[in-house]
Amino acid sequence: MARNAAQKMIQAALETEVTEFLQRLRYEKSSEAEFHGYRNGHHSPRTVSTAVGGLKVKVPRVSDNAEAFVSKIVK
Repeated sequence: MARNAAQKMIQAALETEVTEFLQRLRYEKSSEAEFHGYRNGHHSPRTVSTAVGGLKVKVPRVSDNAEAFVSKIVK
């Protein structure tokens, strides 16, 4: 149960990180002047080491932006 909760928490943090990077919510549209890229699925699952063991998480993929998205949580 602790592993499942930790995995959901890390996954939610990754999604929040992308939302902050793009400066808009998942289905919210932006003007062309504010465009920072768009969500493009997920990378292959990555294993993250935690106190409760290794957890597989899906790192979101961001495409078509001037600045590449790099997660600060999963490197």
